[in-house]
Amino acid sequence: MNRKKGGPHYFPGALPQVEFLARSFKILAANGFTPENTIVGVCVCREEPACLLVEKIRKLWDRVYDFSSLAGMPFAGKTGFMKMQKYAPDDRTDTHFLYMAFPHIGWTPDGQIGRGAPLGPGNSYAACSGLIAFQQELASGPSPWEPDSDNLEQGLLNQRLFRNMKYGDGSDCLSLTRLAYTIILQDVEKLLELTLKNLDNPYALVTGIQLNGNGDQDFIWPGEMYEVIPRKRIDLSLIFD
Repeated sequence: MNRKKGGPHYFPGALPQVEFLARSFKILAANGFTPENTIVGVCVCREEPACLLVEKIRKLWDRVYDFSSLAGMPFAGKTGFMKMQKYAPDDRTDTHFLYMAFPHIGWTPDGQIGRGAPLGPGNSYAACSGLIAFQQELASGPSPWEPDSDNLEQGLLNQRLFRNMKYGDGSDCLSLTRLAYTIILQDVEKLLELTLKNLDNPYALVTGIQLNGNGDQDFIWPGEMYEVIPRKRIDLSLIFD
């Protein structure tokens, strides 16, 4: 498949969201993942465009465990991931687990990324509000990034971003979104290792970056995608090429 179809040129290979979801569903179904035997965990932001994505995923897969947090970070941690796994029936080896993670950013119909993308009548947004808040704090000067008991998720997000930044990473919404994706992927893979290492259940990871336009202008850039059946990793990314 031609991965250069559609989407802003900042994300070569981005697919219309509906196509990305349909294709990933078809690929996973061919490898034994079905709505009947699969429990899905989704890491997305709490904002409306991402919440709408969760609903689309739920229509496809039925059983969805929502890990939503600011910027899509997997702040539910080991407790949240293990809680999802406990939803499996007693015959745990027959249950498949699917984990999906998508930070998000806005784009305009003329291809501008991280700008005022239309979001319903009279509304627009540039990127995740948590990332924008971090960017604003960063611009205001040095900060100890101490957790704020009245704003815990934002404090955790600030720490995760700041500790992983390189020079220039926080200069714009695009670089911050890409940084958030890298951190989310690392954190999710670490949590999978911690919570699934003693289980033989097949599982898959599907990630990317959601590009929000307006309705049918939503795209997803495919990131890391693979399945483990059992304990053998099979790369799914090449199937999208």
